[in-house]
Amino acid sequence: MKKLFLALILALALTAGLSATALAEELDTMSRDPPDEMVEADLIWEEFLPDPDCLPDNEEIFAAYVQREFERELYGEVSTFGTAAGNRLSGLEKAVYDDLKVQLTQVADGGSSSTALAVTADLSSLTWTKEQLGVSTIVSGGSLTSEAQAAVAEKFSQALDTKALLSCLLADCPYELYWFDKTAGIQTGYSMSGNSTKISITGVTVSFSVASAYGSGYTADIAKTGATKSAIVNAKAIVTANAGKTDREKLDAYRSKICELVSYNHSTAGAAYGDPWQLIYVFDGNNSTNVVCEGYAKAFQYLCDLSDFEGDVTCYTVSGQMTGGTGSGGHMWNVVRLEGRNLLVDVTNCDTGAIGAPDKLFLTAVAGTDSGRTHTFPINSTNVVFTYDESQKDLFCNGYLALTPTGVSSPGAVQLRFTAYDTDTPALLKLYQGGVVKYSKACSATGSGGLAANVVQFTDVAAGTYDLVISKSGCLNYTVQNVVVPAEGLDLTSHSNPAVSDIQLLCGDVNGDGKINESDVSVIRYSSNINKQIAEVANQLTDVNGDGKVNESDVSVVRYSTHINKSDTNCFYYF
Repeated sequence: MKKLFLALILALALTAGLSATALAEELDTMSRDPPDEMVEADLIWEEFLPDPDCLPDNEEIFAAYVQREFERELYGEVSTFGTAAGNRLSGLEKAVYDDLKVQLTQVADGGSSSTALAVTADLSSLTWTKEQLGVSTIVSGGSLTSEAQAAVAEKFSQALDTKALLSCLLADCPYELYWFDKTAGIQTGYSMSGNSTKISITGVTVSFSVASAYGSGYTADIAKTGATKSAIVNAKAIVTANAGKTDREKLDAYRSKICELVSYNHSTAGAAYGDPWQLIYVFDGNNSTNVVCEGYAKAFQYLCDLSDFEGDVTCYTVSGQMTGGTGSGGHMWNVVRLEGRNLLVDVTNCDTGAIGAPDKLFLTAVAGTDSGRTHTFPINSTNVVFTYDESQKDLFCNGYLALTPTGVSSPGAVQLRFTAYDTDTPALLKLYQGGVVKYSKACSATGSGGLAANVVQFTDVAAGTYDLVISKSGCLNYTVQNVVVPAEGLDLTSHSNPAVSDIQLLCGDVNGDGKINESDVSVIRYSSNINKQIAEVANQLTDVNGDGKVNESDVSVVRYSTHINKSDTNCFYYF
């Protein structure tokens, strides 16, 4: 029966003028390409080589990336990406752009090693019928026809402008692409699936070449790309482990830990500053990665910056020349402002085997020469001399950041302490001379409520006689007249008169008339204020104790014997 059927077809074909050979080929195609059978194909569509000037060198970008990630822990979450270029995209291009941004971050953070990024955005719109493609055949001989593939390539380029998309990523995500080899470029590929009636894009992959310093081909070395995040985690763990200690104990623990983690790398001494790996190597947990003075100083600075200190502690990183110790020549070290004094910290020279080990050059000070530019520390029979670079002048203060030995105040600094209820309004501190404000400082409140002591410092105050006035909304003005400030500075907290050394602001002047009396109690008890949350009251100053609500507790504060029936004239003292 089968033979009879084929013979009949051949006869009909011959009648129609078709050759037996042509008919056999058609029968073969029909037998291998049923109309509903899907045929798949992979196609590398395009290579994109960006302008070599579109990104700085990899080292420069990596340094910026490291700085940003370390600072993120200090200043809070910041925008990971720019969006200016990407916001100009829409539809599928914007969806793919957003998808790739997330994946690029995972590579940059060491979360993924593959830089051949498979697009996960919805590609369902990339489907076309034979008629839409304008082709006669999609599948032939078990494969997608070249005609169909060419038509798909054109449709794909219309739907997804990969050059524009990738240019937007390069513009908006430069830091995340510190590992990208811009000279090797980017390769975009897609896969297709089709039958006799339609064809679809089933997958898109964008492959970013990896610079040799961070991997090879399309594979990143996670040990390198993940180093920044790991270092940050380890640094934070050190701070957390010492959180319960005093300020001095914390600083000493940081010195000890840094010296435990790394050693001085003599082979790279004298290298230019700015190597981002110096900070990473201290906290990477790898004993074989060591540092020079830059690593010691920046690591100590970072731990201080991460810390919450009880007192007024400030760490500075400085540079200059050092002789007599490890790393003689160009040098980087720290100066810590602690307990009202500027103290030297040279962790490099506190490490094992160094001249200052373990703590001879830690939280110490000597009188400076050359207007505070040079400080000489005699250790055994050697003088270790630190001299600031010229660039350090006027950087942190007027002139150089001079150290302050015991019993010596920081030049030009005026320090004082005052206590007040921590309401939402800041305190304003001013130094007057001849009725004119010469120096002013605002002490911001946290709004946490309760009495709070504040230590405040004016810097670079010229020698002379001043009137100190402290004002805060809801409090009486506090004045200390004829404050004599010598050239070396003044610490009011050590004054013999408690009214000067431990200033107490009197709170309860709710109506702002310069007096605290029953009129202020009446304002608190107005129906628009009493028994309400601070957001609901008519007069914010009625929350005298700063606890966020107005009630009889605020009346009690006003009626304290130290407050009631007092005026600005009761808060007037002489130095």
